[in-house]
Amino acid sequence: MLSLGHGGRAFDQEKLMKVLTFANMEYLRFMAMYTGENPDEPWRSGSFSQYGFTNESSVWLTSWILMTLRDAVYPEWEEKALYIDPNLRADIVAFLLTVQQPNGSWAELTTDLDRNKFGIRYTNISGTYQQLNLSLTAQVLIALQLNVDVRGVPAKFLTGSINRGKMWLEKHFRLITDAFDLAIVTYALHVTNSAEQDSAFAMLRYFRRMSNIFFIFGFVVHLKY
Repeated sequence: MLSLGHGGRAFDQEKLMKVLTFANMEYLRFMAMYTGENPDEPWRSGSFSQYGFTNESSVWLTSWILMTLRDAVYPEWEEKALYIDPNLRADIVAFLLTVQQPNGSWAELTTDLDRNKFGIRYTNISGTYQQLNLSLTAQVLIALQLNVDVRGVPAKFLTGSINRGKMWLEKHFRLITDAFDLAIVTYALHVTNSAEQDSAFAMLRYFRRMSNIFFIFGFVVHLKY
């Protein structure tokens, strides 16, 4: 919200410093869950664990933290109290690119995930039940799209990774039966400028008529109007 107020310039400076101090405290809490370097499993570098274990990596937590850190990047805040290391964001992006599935999707690597939002869901495809991971893939896509400004080696592969993930959502979003899944997938298709974004939004409007997903629907509808 501070970024909507021109980085806090419109706020009382004492209050701004207090907010940035609290933001720094949250930053430290995030870093307590950072996996960091693991000589035995170097591919985990750049990931976050729900419990701070170096032998665990959570895709949904890592992508959520990446989005949060990007929201905290602002020149005026860096001058005052809050500095987000750009190399950290690049390392997080590199991890997410590393664990992307060959089909373009992202799957959780731990068993402890937010079951209400990213629970295990199986979809019947030609008589075979498969786990498509659409909501998690959508969240990672949103996080990556928000961080296309990263530099270094990950930047060279970022666009291709986003396109593969987008194609996975475009291929399967019509099979969605869960309101949250459809809402976050629609948002991901919107921010990545997918050719299917209007079709997904139309499907979401249909969900709106058939159920009471007022808050989820309202979050996406403001993007369109």
